[in-house]
Amino acid sequence: MKKITLILFISTLFISNIVYTDTWIEQNSGVTTPLTCVSVIDPYSAWICGVQAILLKTGNGGTNWINMSYHGIPANVWLTNIFAIDINTVLAAGSWTTSNHIFLFRTSDSGQNWSMVFSQDSTLISGVWMTSSSQGLMVGNPVGGRWSIWKTSNGGLNWDSTGLYLPRAGSETGYPNTLCYFGNKFWFGTNNTRIYYTSNYGVNWIAQSTSPEQNITAVYFNNYWYPYSGLAGGSNLLKSDDTGSTWSQMSSLGNGNFESFTGYPLPVNGLLIQQSRYIRSDNKIYLSGFGGSGWIIEYTAPSGIYTNMQQARNGQSTFTYAVRDNGGISKCSCVVSSVRKISDNVPDNYVLYQNYPNPFNPSTDIEFSLHKQSEVSINIYDYTGKLVKKLLYNEVLPPGLFSVTFNPDNITSGIYFYTFLTYEQTITKKMIYLK
Repeated sequence: MKKITLILFISTLFISNIVYTDTWIEQNSGVTTPLTCVSVIDPYSAWICGVQAILLKTGNGGTNWINMSYHGIPANVWLTNIFAIDINTVLAAGSWTTSNHIFLFRTSDSGQNWSMVFSQDSTLISGVWMTSSSQGLMVGNPVGGRWSIWKTSNGGLNWDSTGLYLPRAGSETGYPNTLCYFGNKFWFGTNNTRIYYTSNYGVNWIAQSTSPEQNITAVYFNNYWYPYSGLAGGSNLLKSDDTGSTWSQMSSLGNGNFESFTGYPLPVNGLLIQQSRYIRSDNKIYLSGFGGSGWIIEYTAPSGIYTNMQQARNGQSTFTYAVRDNGGISKCSCVVSSVRKISDNVPDNYVLYQNYPNPFNPSTDIEFSLHKQSEVSINIYDYTGKLVKKLLYNEVLPPGLFSVTFNPDNITSGIYFYTFLTYEQTITKKMIYLK
């Protein structure tokens, strides 16, 4: 009981002290049809799919979305999954709107031409995930008493189910976009009080009980805090701290089934916590500062219902996109870190102050002021110009005075430089670290 109380206290403390800003920005998709899945490569590149064979891409962080629909995909295909290996090579899965037949389409020229690389009589593909440019796994609803599971070793051109046998239990089926990959492990959700898990690329599967929660419509895992901590949900929120072997119900906010989770490590006051987000079948994005407890409403969409959310896969996981059933797209530069807002006083321009203390050991505070909402980065360099640390990376912050702490890690004594960057201005100052 004391441990639970402490965790809840720390969670509340983190949420109250972290600067939460309205960093979600609405994008212009150019469509009003339902969007079903997003695949985010990096902060600038992403692909989205939807009903009526809708396919959208951006290469400039959502400033423009280019409609790449059709080009070889019939308009009556309902696309439910998409995975972008890179901006040029993309896999999109879906089914006919008039029959139980699934398809997988592939492009290698950034959507100019799509070719069908797989088809089968079935009702749904739960997900497609490429673990490299060549290796990948795809999971679909059961057919003939076994789950439909395939792998590829040539970038999605060919798919093979040899050695990937998972028998169907009763009449169970899956849900779209529940296939989760992390650390050479896969999970996917079902409507049968279970999540299926494999640690050897689909050769063997373990059924992980989620009872009494029957329908698992979203699954997410990482190992940022506990070893392979996970969140899952249907109508209720579940959490696991043992790779999915056991699940416990957590309190949550919102209405409808859970649709997607995201998460990444967050350094706060010298500790590493897990920041998590989820969407449900409503118009809100929910945030937790401690990996599954203490949820708040972070953002409310102007219209539509959220259907899918994903963060960038290339290590810049703070960049997140969420899509809705009315063509809506929300983007977040979701870096909510140990930045502290000191004052609402607004200067006439950007200001970077001298760090204090200076010289410093073991840490120093860097203060800066913004005269308007800006996307801010602060980088630390050594005297040779080598990048030492990205202290802030494209954080969207409102006007005011802010402070962020630099804690050196495995660097030598000497002169260092910290650079403040926005789209409009760059300022650099010198500091001295003494061990």
